[in-house]
Amino acid sequence: MNQRWTWSGAVAPAAAISLVTAPSTSTTDGIDLAAQYIVNHRTAAIVSVSYGSCEQDMGVAELAFYNGLWEQAASQGMSVFVASGDAGAAGCSTATATRGAQAAVNGLCSSPYSTCIGGTEFNEGSQPSQYWSSANTASYGSALGYIPEEVWNESGANGGTGLWASGGGASQVYAQPAWQAEVSGAGAANGMRAVPDVALSAANHDGYMVYENGSYWIVSGTSAASPSFAGVMALVAEEMGGSGLGSVNAELYSLVNAERNPFHSTPAGNNSVPGVAGFWANGAAYNLATGLGSVDGAVLAGSWKSGGGADFALSGSAAGGTVPAGKTVTFTIGVTEIGAGKSAVALSANAPAGVSVSFSPSTIQAGTQATAIVSAYSTAMIGTQNISVVGSDASGTETLTYALTVTEPPTLTLTAASNQIAVDEGGSVTVSLTAVTGGPFAGSIDFSTSGLPSGLAAAWSANSITPASSVSTNTVTLRLTPTPWATQGTFSFSIAAAGDGLVSAQSITVQVQKPMVCFGLLLPLRSPCNVTAPARLLIPHLQP
Repeated sequence: MNQRWTWSGAVAPAAAISLVTAPSTSTTDGIDLAAQYIVNHRTAAIVSVSYGSCEQDMGVAELAFYNGLWEQAASQGMSVFVASGDAGAAGCSTATATRGAQAAVNGLCSSPYSTCIGGTEFNEGSQPSQYWSSANTASYGSALGYIPEEVWNESGANGGTGLWASGGGASQVYAQPAWQAEVSGAGAANGMRAVPDVALSAANHDGYMVYENGSYWIVSGTSAASPSFAGVMALVAEEMGGSGLGSVNAELYSLVNAERNPFHSTPAGNNSVPGVAGFWANGAAYNLATGLGSVDGAVLAGSWKSGGGADFALSGSAAGGTVPAGKTVTFTIGVTEIGAGKSAVALSANAPAGVSVSFSPSTIQAGTQATAIVSAYSTAMIGTQNISVVGSDASGTETLTYALTVTEPPTLTLTAASNQIAVDEGGSVTVSLTAVTGGPFAGSIDFSTSGLPSGLAAAWSANSITPASSVSTNTVTLRLTPTPWATQGTFSFSIAAAGDGLVSAQSITVQVQKPMVCFGLLLPLRSPCNVTAPARLLIPHLQP
């Protein structure tokens, strides 16, 4: 069994470690089932995943599955850390391949709701004794201090073999979140989500030691870096009182501007592999091979939620709201300055699929408010999901969570007792109509006609009616009366019911005709014709 996951416990020895596995079925991969079980059962507050598949191979359905699953995890206070991959910039290839196929990233970690972990490599140069002791300490440590790093690349393009290098690049699916776009270097992703987010040592050059069945092994790769970083975040959670942290991305990126920046930005190296050109690190705050770089765990724990460098706080008029699919709901956002700066705060939002958020205005300052307009489309998932409102200025970013509950949409259905009617000149006919409402229908129902033939007068028994409840059956009648100048013939027109933004219509065919006339001499009259309307009896004058 791969033992890389045990390094979560090595970094956070007091943490309880659970390994969740599931066999594959004929329709679903075991990794999908295990991930779904972990989130649905809230198995742990910190989750590490060391599997991957490139976005191009996953397809729309699987990408949506993982994006929705990680979003659900975040809403439950769970933090998900996923390895960026070990094939460098060639994310669709295996690390053991001799040549990469195409530039790609791991679709399990490109979701904005997961934290993607890349790999660095120690770079001691020609004097390793500067950084390593020849004897271990009592705690079995031998590093003398921070060791310089570069991008992990032990591929055939860098003197090694295969494609072994830190996975990273720009997503082809997800737009770049505001919390990432503000960081220097992230613009290389051209407006798309950039991965990885952070990195830890992943090279075989400085591998991780595990003990199994009486033997010692050295393991490496981002599959070791991810559980190690998960261990670091378990220590951060412990520092915060043991509560769940949820998605940590916005806070991680805001800490770049903290008084004590916990990150070691990567000064050199790239994740190019044979066949696929990758991305360089040059000391900028962010790069597409190692993200924000490696982290000083102690500084990270001490800086967490201390303001993250941002000198303002966001507030909302409500913690959540309910909206039927197809409708909108609003709430207000305010900003409070907690520092000396008075910069304008730009607002953006990360919303679930089928939901959009706009702000009016989109930039606010202390003492002002913006209205957040949340629109749930017909494709929105029914249930409760979180929206992350992000405020950004030069000092950093802050986030606010709004729990949106999407309900079934209202319904309105109109039916006619008959769609084919006839009316005689001088008479009238009544059409019976039933309007049925359902779901959270609200307001009144208005009835109307369109395309009614000339000379045919219409009168409603009632109009603009208010249903007694959201789920109700409402009946009205429409009386049609031909005027003296009505045209004879067969015509089609439409009857519609409208309310709560919905319209339901029925097409009606009407025949306007002269009344039937019957002749007879005998009284009482035995009509020789089928009279469907009042008939006139004509008695001819008889000559003696």
